Amino acid sequence: MARYSANYENGIVGASPSTNNAAPGIAARSGSTVYATEQSRGAKSIRMTAPDTSLAYVQYGNPTELSLDSTSLLASVYFYFTELPAGGFLAIYDDDSANSRPVARLSVNYYSAYARKLFLQDAEMSTSWSSSVAVGEVEDPIPLNRWVRMELYATAAAQNATITAAVFDGDSSVPIERLTSNVARTTAGRLARVRIGKLSESSYPTPFWVDDVLIDTEAPDATKSPYYKWNGTAYKPMSVSAWTGTDYVSVIEE
Repeated sequence: MARYSANYENGIVGASPSTNNAAPGIAARSGSTVYATEQSRGAKSIRMTAPDTSLAYVQYGNPTELSLDSTSLLASVYFYFTELPAGGFLAIYDDDSANSRPVARLSVNYYSAYARKLFLQDAEMSTSWSSSVAVGEVEDPIPLNRWVRMELYATAAAQNATITAAVFDGDSSVPIERLTSNVARTTAGRLARVRIGKLSESSYPTPFWVDDVLIDTEAPDATKSPYYKWNGTAYKPMSVSAWTGTDYVSVIEE
C-alpha cells in the first residue's frame, strides 16, 4: 500500500508550485497557484485563484515523478473557502494521457440542477459535463471561513465501478455528507492522476486555499477515513510517504 502526503511546508511563498521549488510530486499546475502563509494549517498552504472561467489546480501523478498507477485510489484534501464554491474541486483521471476529462469528480453548486448541492460524476461526463451518478441532499454543504476536508475514492472499471465522496468539517471523522455510486463507469485502464483545485470553467473567481493532501493508491474503500488517528488534538495520518524536499520517504506519525 502506498500513501503519499503533502503539506507544502517546503514551498517558497509567492512561487508557483513546480518540481523546481520543492513541490511534493506535483506533475502539473494551472492558473494563479502559489505558496502562501495565510489560512495555513501549518506555516504554508497553496492559494488558488481562477478569474472568470479559468482553471486553477495542481496535479499529482505521472510515471517519472509520482506513480499513482492503481485499480483503486483515494484522495483526501483540505480546502478553505470564503464563499460557497461553484465547480469541480477534486478529480481522478485514468492513465490515458490523451484523456483530458476525469473519470471521477466531486463537484459542488455547479449546473442549475445541482445548485447548492454536492454531486458525483464519472467518465460519462466525456459526453455530458452535466451528468451525475449521485446528488446530495444537503444545501450549502461546504462550511465557510474554516478548513473543510474533501475525500474522493474510485475503483477502475468500465461498468459497475464504485465512486464515493465525502465532505468533513475540518478534522471531524463524521461527514457532513457522503455520496456513493456502485454503478459508475470510470475506466477499463488504471487510475493514475489526481487533480485538486478549480477544475471546471465556472465563474467562481474567489481565492481559496489547499493544504494537507493525502493520496492512497491501494485504498480498500472509503466508507470511513481509516488513514487518520486522533492524537487528542487533531486527526493525524497514520502511515504515509512524506515529502522531504527532495524525495518521498516512509513515515509513521504517532
